[in-house]
Amino acid sequence: MSKWAKVKKIVLIAFLAAIGARLYVSFFVDGFIITFTAIILAISLYFNEDVHPLALGMAVAIVSPGMRFAFESFTSPDVLMSINQVYPDIFFYLTYGLVFYFFRKHLGHSFKSKFYLVAFATDFLSNLAEMLVRTRVFEIKWFMIEGIVLVAIGRTLITLLSIYLIVRYSTLLMRQEHEKRYQYLMMQSSRFKSEIYFLYKNMNQLESLMSLSHRIKRKVSEDLELKELTLDLSKGIHEIKKDYIRVVRGLEEIYDGGMNLDEISMKDLFKLIEVSTEDYIRSKHLNVICRFKCKVNIMIKDHFYMMSILRNLVNNSIDACGALGVIDVYAHEVKDTISIYVRDNGTGISEEDRAFIFNTGYSTKFNESTGDIYRGLGLTLVKEMVENIFDGNITYESELNKGTTFILNLNPQVLQEGSEDEILYS
Repeated sequence: MSKWAKVKKIVLIAFLAAIGARLYVSFFVDGFIITFTAIILAISLYFNEDVHPLALGMAVAIVSPGMRFAFESFTSPDVLMSINQVYPDIFFYLTYGLVFYFFRKHLGHSFKSKFYLVAFATDFLSNLAEMLVRTRVFEIKWFMIEGIVLVAIGRTLITLLSIYLIVRYSTLLMRQEHEKRYQYLMMQSSRFKSEIYFLYKNMNQLESLMSLSHRIKRKVSEDLELKELTLDLSKGIHEIKKDYIRVVRGLEEIYDGGMNLDEISMKDLFKLIEVSTEDYIRSKHLNVICRFKCKVNIMIKDHFYMMSILRNLVNNSIDACGALGVIDVYAHEVKDTISIYVRDNGTGISEEDRAFIFNTGYSTKFNESTGDIYRGLGLTLVKEMVENIFDGNITYESELNKGTTFILNLNPQVLQEGSEDEILYS
């Protein structure tokens, strides 16, 4: 801390102490008062080790008596009497700074552990010094010393209690701040991990495309031109995959840990989808609430396929809700069947569309400005993957303008062991 900053801090504490001196009780002899100043000084010096006690004592010895003299002058026209009332205060503050400095210097590292002794001794000796000045030394009585001891004990207890409460409150604030920071870091880590996961997912998809191109090349061996085209396609896919591998490895070095994607738990999969969905909703500025709840503790082998299934269904629900809505994704296990529900309160499916929603090329989504219809794989692919990859089935319940629920019923054994079937997914 700069010298000017320390000076400002000392002046601020001095003014606080002077204000605290206006709350007082008269004690024993005329002009001797018991104030909150000693408590303010003790607390300030406890938490501000960079503040020199002697410098603070001198500053308060100027500010507090000066402020008290100003107040005394309003109530008494006798200036000399006001000075006599006020000047012994200077000895209190100078003694306080001197004694506190002595203890801080000689106690060293044990200063704070023995602060109860420092607070009591400093308070007692400072009051004693002021009392000796006011009584001209020889007029001081034993009962006055006893009273000063009791005052020192009382103010020391208040000081220690105040410090304890301040420390507890500061610790609570720090813990809350730490928890917020930890939650933020965990969320960022989760988002980072989800991005790596999707890169792996795309790499897996590229592998499937490469395998498909090789199969096409074998089937068109007689057509040299088409064979060259498929070979170029394979090379292009391979180059893209190599770039993906470099990016993923770089991200994993930053993340400080790779991802074992031989299998993944359904709960972790739900978390990945939740993070991705929240980012998507936020990027589109939608007021859509998406709640995920997984009560299934199972490892999934073909998790990339499951990710595609759930993302398709969740994205359809977001489209159905528009700018405002609620989506619930829930998984549980009943009688050796894992059921996953994707429920929304969106527009629902009309009666005339229900017979066609799983047909290839079917879509209710179109670009209003161009009139182009979006013919993605969508529910057609979802149905194929549910049935062929996971040996399950997909059903739905829908009510127009009230919402739709898609229900996946899956085989737990297939989820854990994987399937021999292969489907290119979006």
